Amino acid sequence: MFHKIMQSVFLFLVLACSISARILSIQSTSGQSAKVGDNYNITFNTASHIQNWADYSVLIGWAVHPLPDPISPGAFFGSAIDLTSIGKVATGLGNFSTEVFIDPVKFDITTVTTYTLNAAITSVIGASLETSVRFLNTTITIEP
Repeated sequence: MFHKIMQSVFLFLVLACSISARILSIQSTSGQSAKVGDNYNITFNTASHIQNWADYSVLIGWAVHPLPDPISPGAFFGSAIDLTSIGKVATGLGNFSTEVFIDPVKFDITTVTTYTLNAAITSVIGASLETSVRFLNTTITIEP
């Protein structure tokens, strides 16, 4: 009987931890340069958190590398990712990938250029429903 109770408690804790997760980092995982006019794959890495945590959206900004201010959306806005519509508000452990469009109107380049992709992540945290905006970034080389 005691074993069953402990097993249930353990299972509950594991599930609770896997539901309360947040985005910890963003990265390019293809190993390739992005090309203007194409979609480019990016990966969000997540981990559990001790409080209830829900990430709702990611605003993607860009700046020519190096970015002078790491908590800035960058020089121009690229796109928005609605985490609710892709089912990633409660991410659990692990990671997930999505694509960003390298818009020719915004990336008017003639040579290979290194950019910083800046992700502004909007979140709601804890029982008090505190709102938060966190900035993560990664470097991506873009070809004309």
